[in-house]
Order: sequence, then C-alpha cells, then structure tokens
Amino acid sequence: KTLLKIKELAISRGRITHDNMDSFLLVHRIMQVFDQLIARNTHEPLDEFLLAILLKNRETWRFYRHYSCQILFTKSIERNYLTTVNRTANARRQLNIYREQVLFHFQCCAQLIQ
Repeated sequence: KTLLKIKELAISRGRITHDNMDSFLLVHRIMQVFDQLIARNTHEPLDEFLLAILLKNRETWRFYRHYSCQILFTKSIERNYLTTVNRTANARRQLNIYREQVLFHFQCCAQLIQ
C-alpha cells in the first residue's frame, strides 16, 4: 500500500518538465523500486499485480513514458538538471546513470510482459 501511495503522490505532482523538476528524484526512485521488484520476483501473482499497476493502468503508463522521454531526449531538462538540480562536478555522469536506469525500467517492463 505504501508503494502505491508514493506512486500516486509522484504522479499527482504533475509531469516532469524543465519548469517542474520537484518530483524528479521521487519519480526516479519509485521507478527503481518497482524495477527491483520485477527483476527479483518469482511469484506469479505479484507479477500480475505489477503488470496491472504499471502497464495496464493508462495514467501510470503515460506518466512513466512521458518521464522517460523527458529524461532521455529533452535538452531543457538536461540543462535544468545540470544548472539547478545537481550542480556538482559529476552531474552529467549522474544524469547519464538516470538515463541508463530509465532504459532498464523498459527492460523490466518487457520482462514483466513476457
């Protein structure tokens, strides 16, 4: 229940844009939790549950798809992340790690479907 509440909180804060990066880390971390559940799960009923809340739920799927596209392709998100969210020397490296993890999320979703 707690994970579902956190997921709903992240979605309720609105889509990630260059003007709305407040929930960037929250969205990313909850996505990682679901990915680890998918990757390590051997219980079929849990797979069905995860499939239902992540892929069959249209609002959630659209939100994560939008988030992923923003992180992977939008230059204004990249600029905002590098100049305001993470102003450390390794910010670009961290952003690339986030991008890799977004791709891993899609790999986990594909695993869930199979």
